[in-house]
Amino acid sequence: MKTLTIEGVRAFKRPVTAPLGKLTLLVGQNSTGKSTFLACTRIAWDIAAGRECDFNEQPFELGTYESIAHYHGGRGERVKEFAIGAEFRLPKEGASGSRHTAFAMATSPDTRTRTRTRTTASTSMRTTASAGDGLAMSGVFQSEHGSPTLVRWKATDASETLEASRRNGKVAAKWRETDGPVERMEFPHPRDVPLSYALRMLPPIFEDPARLQKPLWTFLRLFGRSAETRYSRPYGLAPVRSRPKRTYDPVRDRPSPEGEHIPALLSRLAAQGGKPWKALSTSLRDFGRESGLFSELSIRSLGKEPQGEPFQVQVGIVGQPGTRNLLDIGYGVSQVLPIIVESALGPRGRMLLVQQPEVHLHPQAQAALGSFMATSAGNGAARYVVETHSDYIVDRVAMAIRDPNHPLRASDVSLLFFEAEESGVRVHSLTFSATGDVVDPPPGYRRFFLDEQARYLGADS
Repeated sequence: MKTLTIEGVRAFKRPVTAPLGKLTLLVGQNSTGKSTFLACTRIAWDIAAGRECDFNEQPFELGTYESIAHYHGGRGERVKEFAIGAEFRLPKEGASGSRHTAFAMATSPDTRTRTRTRTTASTSMRTTASAGDGLAMSGVFQSEHGSPTLVRWKATDASETLEASRRNGKVAAKWRETDGPVERMEFPHPRDVPLSYALRMLPPIFEDPARLQKPLWTFLRLFGRSAETRYSRPYGLAPVRSRPKRTYDPVRDRPSPEGEHIPALLSRLAAQGGKPWKALSTSLRDFGRESGLFSELSIRSLGKEPQGEPFQVQVGIVGQPGTRNLLDIGYGVSQVLPIIVESALGPRGRMLLVQQPEVHLHPQAQAALGSFMATSAGNGAARYVVETHSDYIVDRVAMAIRDPNHPLRASDVSLLFFEAEESGVRVHSLTFSATGDVVDPPPGYRRFFLDEQARYLGADS
């Protein structure tokens, strides 16, 4: 994903289009839509992949349509529909590697004047991608029995446009190429099949062999069908992760946003040994020492067999002999482990949606985490969209950009500043210079921190 567009969702009254980098930082005051932005990032991916859009999948719980659709207080009170779109990169001909994991689209809201009602979200997005490079996709949701339901869908690349809507148990689709004639058709649509997935079962009229070679149809046929794409789906991490335990059950390894599966995963990898465990334990040790949280991490089986027995997580403390149980060293280590482990073991380049990773971390650990994510993103191991209130994390990203030997570049980072206004939320898309400075920040950026510092120094009088 390269960009995300939201309109009519909660505080996002007006259309907002924001770039997503290898590392995207969401900063701003509380209740300015940062968590909503994270949730919509995953929803946009699901629209593209033809998945059912679940607005209450953990760790994001947006509620019913009434709590998601923007409320403006006017006569209509709430928008009748809202739109979410994204940008995905299309594969280049002859490119090596997977042909269906790095699609790209460019979306921006249709800016034409609305003449009907102020309670209707924009239903059209136009491409800004160059020929053969990208595809713009968007979905429009309305309320059905109180739940948000995808009712219109649109995909556009440089040469083709495909639109579809659902009504009366059927899908009405139309396709056109550049300025050519419009082809229309209808076909049955089972209610329990997501609209975007139904388009992957188009009747023969849309399956011209020559047409199937074009990027838009390649996208529809491949994206969401491959195991690689499914595993690369954005993965959300909760703001407060699981509490540490003295003893763990080895069978709880189903992934959860709170990271409850991480200890069992570590136990299994430690028992298997080999390169995966050696690489992970090295990453954990290096981060632990830089952050000051721990010097080593090991698994202690409480049974005769290395696998299938209850176990404990043992942690060494920097500057102290021996190890201690994870439960006896506070929350910091258990809170950061899911981020480090998911970054190291997930599919290469998978996007992690991280809420407040600094929770329970002291400043040194926050700074180390910022450096870890900067390096991981720069190397292409993972991509991050991070909601944070930590200056230490942002500063370490800036320091990485400033370092000419670091793999992270200014162009890899998107800094999004969320600012509340009377008419909703405004998202400022900021960039870093090659020296790590924020380029042309708005007046509200860092105002709180600067005002507090001036007050502390007695310079505000």
